[in-house]
Amino acid sequence: MNDTTKLDSLSGTRVYYYPVYRRLVGGSWPAAIALSHIVDWWYYSGGRGFFMTDSELADALYMTLNEARTAKARLRHIQGLTIARKGQPARTFYDLDPAEFAKAIMRAMRGGTR
Repeated sequence: MNDTTKLDSLSGTRVYYYPVYRRLVGGSWPAAIALSHIVDWWYYSGGRGFFMTDSELADALYMTLNEARTAKARLRHIQGLTIARKGQPARTFYDLDPAEFAKAIMRAMRGGTR
């Protein structure tokens, strides 16, 4: 294994960060990182909704469970993002309406939030 491959292997999963999301969530780094991760999973899921537990979100982002839940709470009112508890046992369902979410991003880029 060469050094580059070893470094990539040791670094683990990549978490992409979209800077405009920080503005969208009112300045919170953890919420912006969580939103970036959720949007990436939405793309990875073929543009369909998906389930993820709070523990899975926390583990993926190296956050505590409380940090992940606090970040998730800041995302609940973002236009175009659906966050709902479903199933037994209950898990969080995430979905994105791309047109509505794009409107929220454009508003954030103009200086507003959500």
